[in-house]
Parts: sequence; structure tokens; C-alpha cells
Amino acid sequence: SAPLRDRFGIMRSLDFYNEDHLIQITGLSPDTEYDYILQTGGVEQQYSFRTAPEPGSRKPFTFAYASDSRSGQGGGERDIFGVNSYIMKKIMAATVMHDARFFQFTGDLINGYLTSKEATNLQYANWKRSIEAFAHYIPVYVGMGNHEALEYWFYDTRDERIMKVDRFPFETESAEAVFMDNFH
Repeated sequence: SAPLRDRFGIMRSLDFYNEDHLIQITGLSPDTEYDYILQTGGVEQQYSFRTAPEPGSRKPFTFAYASDSRSGQGGGERDIFGVNSYIMKKIMAATVMHDARFFQFTGDLINGYLTSKEATNLQYANWKRSIEAFAHYIPVYVGMGNHEALEYWFYDTRDERIMKVDRFPFETESAEAVFMDNFH
């Protein structure tokens, strides 16, 4: 565990062996930019975020939307095991440059159509790594697409066909369960 102090002077202790670090902060003002510092050991990093506008506000704002970031042609960053990291970095840079208030990515984050939870988790980790330099500054909302499929494959040797079925049980093995484990 390491201590964490937010701008309100609240000291927190985080278990760094846990991948999920969630700290709820209340009492923030709408449409306000807040800076925060993440410190671990002797390393300190400063970030900022902006809160949502006042509910019912008619003040205009910009948001970004994209989908389909599966591997692309050309190798290198365009194909980092299931993710086009090159294009995701470009999209996120443009999102921040245009001062978008949030980023909505609606499906097909990864190549998917996999039979292994571990391979699916690796592709999701690669997607998150491709946006992490920018995601500290704006909220990123993701949704599932058809490529996030996680399946059992059955081979029919008589007809030489592959039958694909969504993994089960739903609560622990399905594509939806693995997606929620990565993006809850």
C-alpha cells in the first residue's frame, strides 16, 4: 500500500497489487477543471479533469466518438495483438486537441472472436495501453461490439465445419462478463 493525498487533503492508501483504483470524490463544482497529482514512491505525475456541466445547461460542448479499432494493415503499432494502437493514439490526440469533454468508443475495440479469456484480456490491456497517455484527462466510455465475442468452438469433422457458441456460464465466462471485468 502507498498513501495518496487528493487536493482536498484526504490521504488515501491504495493496494498497488490490485489493478483497480477507484476513489470517489464528492462536492465538486460543475464545469470546473481540477488538477490532481498521483504520487508513488519518488515519482509524481500531475493530471487534470473537467467536471460535467450543470444538469440542464445549454452551454455547448464537444465530445468525440469512434469505433472499430481492430488491428490494421502495415504491422508495428497498427497491429499490437488485436489492437490498432497507432490509430487509437491519433484519435485520442485529436480528442484532447479539440478539447472534447468525453470520448465515446462504441464497440470493436479488439479483433476478438477468441476462445481464451486470457487472450481477450491481453487484447483489452493493449487497447487500454494505447489510450492511457490521454485517458487521464477526459472520461472514456466504451461499449461492446460484435468483435468482443468470446466463444467455444466445436469442430464437426464429418462436414468440416466449425460451430461457434458464446461462452458460458454467462456470469463468469461470457464476453459480457470479461468486458465488465475490464471496463466496469
